[in-house]
Amino acid sequence: MAKKQSQNKSWLKIKKLTTDIHLWLGLIGGIVIFVLCLTGTIYVFSSEIQQALEPSLYKVQNSSGNLKDASELVQKVEDFSQSTAQSLTIPENKNELYSIAVKNPEGKGRPVTYQIDPYTAEIKGVYGKGKGSEFFFTVFKLHRWFLLDEKIGRPITGLATLFFAIGCITGLVIWFPNKIKHWKQGLKIKTDANWKR
Repeated sequence: MAKKQSQNKSWLKIKKLTTDIHLWLGLIGGIVIFVLCLTGTIYVFSSEIQQALEPSLYKVQNSSGNLKDASELVQKVEDFSQSTAQSLTIPENKNELYSIAVKNPEGKGRPVTYQIDPYTAEIKGVYGKGKGSEFFFTVFKLHRWFLLDEKIGRPITGLATLFFAIGCITGLVIWFPNKIKHWKQGLKIKTDANWKR
């Protein structure tokens, strides 16, 4: 009997510690995770939104002519950008522009991708530089680095993600032993619960 009471006391201590860890890491990491989830959700639809805002940068205006040779399109972009082509993307949809990525002229950073009409060889613009691009770049920086310097922001978002993972594990430890019999009830949203919950 004494052994059982000792085990119960040990379990209560572990449960209290787990609850405290779960609460504080959830509060600290939850705010960051909320921002990451919100900005990630917005950023997922950036291409679709930008295409809707400026279809001329993504869609072919007249697809009734003959397609130009790929080497001619690449040469046109290389001459225009004064840089070496790195890749050519040919979409499945014949009404979409081709994308040609060239080495960044500044010598560092990501390649610059030009949108080109495969029927007229007209360069329509730079991918990601149309309407809304500044907004989505800000959303991207907020999602990845919390609008801070990369060396500071990346560890913050990484720690918040780690806190979230620990919160999930500690939440299982708190919930699992006592609630497994009533798992359906645990999935219901209680409107009359304590405001903190």
